[in-house]
Amino acid sequence: PGATRVLKFDLARLLARRGDELGALKVLHGLVSEHSGDVEAWHLGGELALRKPEFLEFALEWTGEALRAAPAQSPLAAQRAEALMLNGELEAAAPLWRQLRSERKPEQLAALPLCEALTGDLSTRFGGSEENEVSRAFLGLFRRLVERGAEALVRRIQINLRGLAEILPTAAHALEQVLADVGEARAA
Repeated sequence: PGATRVLKFDLARLLARRGDELGALKVLHGLVSEHSGDVEAWHLGGELALRKPEFLEFALEWTGEALRAAPAQSPLAAQRAEALMLNGELEAAAPLWRQLRSERKPEQLAALPLCEALTGDLSTRFGGSEENEVSRAFLGLFRRLVERGAEALVRRIQINLRGLAEILPTAAHALEQVLADVGEARAA
């Protein structure tokens, strides 16, 4: 059984590398159906589901099941928080991002102020160099949201720049500059 699992997992990775995420997800679904505690299969499936905008609804289901199967796994919690956030469920994502804050990963730290700024819960604060680090990570997250086509979330960020400025003034200022430049370019 162990050798079969390894072969199936390798097949899923091969399919993913070839761009057949759907085929890879089917193989991974089979693996987690056989052994619900297969964290590696849940994690790869989460990565694949979060990769494409058309899979975001599936990512929500997949990460929910993954977290139920292996609740103590922080990589799965991060994927669940990301799926919730990308699907606009910011109130549900924020507590997961708060739990992950102790890991000090900049992309995870950046997601929490995004959720808070857009829900009006401005409880998180960053000081000095930490604010600069998290602002840089936030701008990277914003860029990924634009690249992924998360238009509704990007629009919400633009509308709520004041709330963001209370948590991450450096990121808010940079976004204001970019938006002003875009506005000037459109006017020209």
